[in-house]
Amino acid sequence: MLPPRTCLLLLTLVLLLSIFFNLFEMTYVPNGLFFDAAAYSADAVIASKSNHYEVFYSENNGREGLFINMQAVVMRFASWPPRSVLLALSGLSGTATVMGLYFLASRLYNCNVGLLSSFFLSISFWHVAFSRFGLRAIQAAMFTVWFLYVLIAALEYRGSRRKGLLLAALAGFLYGLGWHTYIAFRSTLLVVTGVYLLYARDDTCWARLSEYRWKAITFAGCASLAFLPLGLHFLSVPTDFIKRIAQSADLQTFSGLYGACREMIKSLIFYSTVGDWEWLYGGASPRYLAVPFVLLVAAGGVWVSSRGRHQRSTSIIILLFASGFLTGTLSGAPFHSLRTETVLLSVCMTAAIGFLFLADLAGGRLPAKATGALLLGVLVLQSYYGYFVDWSHRPQPKRNSARIVWRLRGPLTPYRPKSPSMSFSGRTGPRRWTFPCQRSSSTCSRTLACRRKDA
Repeated sequence: MLPPRTCLLLLTLVLLLSIFFNLFEMTYVPNGLFFDAAAYSADAVIASKSNHYEVFYSENNGREGLFINMQAVVMRFASWPPRSVLLALSGLSGTATVMGLYFLASRLYNCNVGLLSSFFLSISFWHVAFSRFGLRAIQAAMFTVWFLYVLIAALEYRGSRRKGLLLAALAGFLYGLGWHTYIAFRSTLLVVTGVYLLYARDDTCWARLSEYRWKAITFAGCASLAFLPLGLHFLSVPTDFIKRIAQSADLQTFSGLYGACREMIKSLIFYSTVGDWEWLYGGASPRYLAVPFVLLVAAGGVWVSSRGRHQRSTSIIILLFASGFLTGTLSGAPFHSLRTETVLLSVCMTAAIGFLFLADLAGGRLPAKATGALLLGVLVLQSYYGYFVDWSHRPQPKRNSARIVWRLRGPLTPYRPKSPSMSFSGRTGPRRWTFPCQRSSSTCSRTLACRRKDA
C-alpha cells in the first residue's frame, strides 16, 4: 500500500498522461469530424445562437441532449471553434472517467489497484479512440464510474444520517444525469440493483437495513428528478421513446440467458483478437486489448476465481462487466464497442488485480519490479504507436466514414446536393454549418455540410 502523498503524485501523472492521449493533436487526429459528431456541432451551434436548448434532439435517429447542450453552453461564453469545443469536451470527459475509475477502484480495493486501473484506462486504445471522436458515448462511462463511486461511498458511510442521505442524493442525481447521455447507460440499472442487494445481504443489523432503505428512497427520488425532463419529453413525444426502446432492446435477436452469456464471451474474444467490426471505432485492430493487457486480465481472472470470488468488490466488477455487454446483446449488436464501452471499466480493474497478483507471486524482487516497470512502459509506447502512428494514418477509417455519410444522406434529405448533407428541423430559420469530414485521399478537400432548415 502506497503512502497518500505518493498516491496523489502518481494519480497526477496518470491524469496528465490521460490528458496527453486525449487532447494531443486533437485537430489532426482523427482527421476531421465523423458524421454524428458533425451533427452534434450543428445542433450545438444553433442552440448557442438561439439560446434554445432541448433535452432530446429527434434528428439523426434521436439523441439525448446533455452532451450537445454542454457544448452549446461553452460556445456561448467562449469564442472557440465548434470543432475544438466538441473534441475538448469529449477528451476531458475521458480524463474525468480515468479519475473516477481511480476513486472507484480505490474504494473497492486499495490505492494500488486504483492507480493501475486508471493507468490502464488512460492508455487503452478503446478508451482513447472514443475520447477523441467527439461522441457523447464517452459520457456514459464517465457518469457510470462517478455515480457508482458516490453510491458505494453513501452505502458505506457510518457517520451522521444527514451526510449519508446527501451522498445518496448526489449519487442519484449523477445517475439521473447519466440517462441523458447514451443508450449504453440503460444497463446500469442492473448495477444499481445488484449493489443494493449486495450491501443489504452482507449487513444483518436492522438499524442499518433501515438506513439502506432511506438511502435507496433518496437515491431513487433524486434520480427521478434528474431524469424528469427527459421523461416528460418522452411522454409528450411517444415516438422518440419507442425509437429509443427499439434501439436498446431488439427482442427478436435475444436468445435468452445462455445466448447472452455466449455473446459476452464471443465479444471479449473478438475484442482481444480482431477489434470492432467498424473501422470508425478502430475496427479490425487487436490493439483494443493488447496481448500483455489480455494476459493481465487473465491473471486477474485467476485471482478473482481463486481468492476473491466471495468478496463484495468482485461481485461489483462482475456486475459492471455483465451490464456493459447487456446493452449490446439486447440491441442485437454484441460487437458494437460504442455500446459496450463501460465493459472497459471492469476489464481495467481486473487487469490491475492481475498485475498485482503476478507481482506478489514474484515476491517483490528487483528484477520483477524492473520487468513490471518495463511492461507498463511498453504498454504506453504500444498505445501511442497504435493510435497516433498506425491507425490514424490508415486509409480505411477515411473511406468508411465517407461511405457512411453518403449512405445516410439519401434517407435524411429529399434533395441531392453536391456535397454530403443532412437536413434538420429547427426553429431559428435556415442555417448552414460546414465542418471538416473524414474523406478518402482523392476527395480530402470535400466537407460535410450540416444544413438546418425549417420543417
